[in-house]
Amino acid sequence: MKTETIFDIIPIAVSDYKNKYNEAERERKAALKRLKHELVPNTPRYRAESAQIEADFQTALTQSREKVLAEVMPELEGARQRAENALTVTDTESKKMDMLKRFADMPLSQREVNILSEKYGGGYWSDRYISQLAEKNNCEYLAGGAEIGEKLDALDQLESNLNTFLNGYNGDETTRYEIMRSVSDNTVYKLEEQFTRDYADVKLTPEQKAQRVLVVCRNQPDFLSKSIRLANSYKNADVRTRQIILALCADDERLTDVLRMAGLNKRVDDFRENGLSEMKKAIQTVHKAQKLDDVIEIAATLDNVEDNPFMAELIADALEATSNEHFREAVGKSNMADLLKAKKEIEAETSNESEGE
Repeated sequence: MKTETIFDIIPIAVSDYKNKYNEAERERKAALKRLKHELVPNTPRYRAESAQIEADFQTALTQSREKVLAEVMPELEGARQRAENALTVTDTESKKMDMLKRFADMPLSQREVNILSEKYGGGYWSDRYISQLAEKNNCEYLAGGAEIGEKLDALDQLESNLNTFLNGYNGDETTRYEIMRSVSDNTVYKLEEQFTRDYADVKLTPEQKAQRVLVVCRNQPDFLSKSIRLANSYKNADVRTRQIILALCADDERLTDVLRMAGLNKRVDDFRENGLSEMKKAIQTVHKAQKLDDVIEIAATLDNVEDNPFMAELIADALEATSNEHFREAVGKSNMADLLKAKKEIEAETSNESEGE
């Protein structure tokens, strides 16, 4: 199963709104400063134009909030719908359940539970049933996932937190701790954890894995724990996830000493000289393209950086995770299509050679 993209969209939407707010605030302050130089304060005209500046500021914020909600709510509702659709008992799911019921009164070992999971798991009801069998036999079953109520509660809380932030954020002078905490990386991470309950059977893109590594690292209780967690996560990651971890760490001054303790500071420095700018540009381009709705514009955006060595991999990852059909169609029309096709052929040949050995 795949993690819901809404948990990746929220941090991006929050960052975008912060930027829009701060931009509107700068324009507001500049306009008021000009007004003080041009007119006498507290005169009727001054008060009228000052009121108009404030009204324009509020209009800009309203438009920014509406834009965020227009981007987020369809994804949120889609996540709710997919969670509810999982309750449907298909013929395949029904057959799995019939088979699993044969083991209801049978003592099972951990290995047997794992085998049942591989063969009959993957659906909402079958996973719930295997989870029940595992609990009955004092075994672990990590792929069971959360029940529907927990999933919907997590999504409801996510929506509530976003509204708290949008209605309460007041720029860099924000003092209400709960406003910033409501949409922090740690809060979103915990809600996603509630939604999935466990990541053992969740398919994450390398970028999602890298983002999660940094969120978990930052939330360790002390400096040493952060260093150990980062070093171990980097060591166990695949090549592309490692590259994205380095790219994210390079921009985070809070992790400078952690990187040194984890033995990764030289790797980050080397990556700065050999690929960091290209990786960051590729990530930004894919994010930008996924926000667009026009197929031609998406294809043009991707083609602008088609020579970037990281683009094909990141687009392939995005195709696996996205629910944006415009993005899928645009990739097929872009110059990247042939490159992705060649990539798949190479991977297939490599896989066949490995099996032959």
